[in-house]
Amino acid sequence: MEEGRSGEGVSNDLVQGARGPHGLAFFFCATWLSVPPSIHQKGQRVKMKSGDGILLAIALSAAAAFGQGTILWDEAVNGPLSNDAQFPTSLQPLTLGTNSLMGAVELTPHGANWGHDEDVFIITVPADMRVGMIGASADRSTSAWIGNPSFLTEYGFAIISSGGNLLPLWELTSLAPGTYGMVLVDSDFQPYPTAASYRLDFVVEAIPEPASVCLLLGGLGWLGIRARSKS
Repeated sequence: MEEGRSGEGVSNDLVQGARGPHGLAFFFCATWLSVPPSIHQKGQRVKMKSGDGILLAIALSAAAAFGQGTILWDEAVNGPLSNDAQFPTSLQPLTLGTNSLMGAVELTPHGANWGHDEDVFIITVPADMRVGMIGASADRSTSAWIGNPSFLTEYGFAIISSGGNLLPLWELTSLAPGTYGMVLVDSDFQPYPTAASYRLDFVVEAIPEPASVCLLLGGLGWLGIRARSKS
């Protein structure tokens, strides 16, 4: 495991998936390049998460197929996540099993410009654990960014268009123990306001102790020798 800045740990796969020191500026630029040239100009961000809008968006994703476990955050219950990278919402450390987050991000046209309401938060993978899968679903095109907790270095970027495991889309196999910053943005650019509801399920597993791995391999080797001697 390689240690990043501020003590956050990243796996070799994570380092390989990080395509240089690209922060949120690169993330938003990449998001904007996916839309027609006529709407590339960035408008003033508008905070528009009303209670009714959140409830409607969350209701659309309530039928997600991923299993229930720990609820990290549900905007329909806990209120809006932060939309400011300087003051991200810090979620509780992940626990073994499934850790779910449910929210909504919005995009509003303002003439030739756009106002967006992203979700910005921090996740922590405790020592001796790793995230082996992130089940992701969204009812509209949604950009997902992950990086260091200061949001200056990108580890992965992907567009969620349906459902599946987010890690391969980031070209990662797991998240090692450490602290990570994440940003979700509505990428469904339309000539009318849109709200993308999403759900993330972080599946956390224990990292096997080296002694346990050795015992397992030794046991398998003994079984193989015994089976060969019987034959």
